[in-house]
Amino acid sequence: MISCANRYDCIDCRGINDLFMVTNTLWTGLGLSYRDNLCLDCLTKRLGRRLTQQDLTDVPINRGLFYRLEDPA
Repeated sequence: MISCANRYDCIDCRGINDLFMVTNTLWTGLGLSYRDNLCLDCLTKRLGRRLTQQDLTDVPINRGLFYRLEDPA
């Protein structure tokens, strides 16, 4: 049996990816392409800091995400 990675799997940890969009500058600056996916935890690790609202694009999928990022609980 052949196993295929889900197109939303994180390329670093292979976990299920949260759906969000960051700016192209940030994404490509980390050496990622449009085909790559990262979960929030792995993106934060690669970035070396927490995400800010300026890192996120203004799209419906990101609504409410910034509040989750600010609340570490």
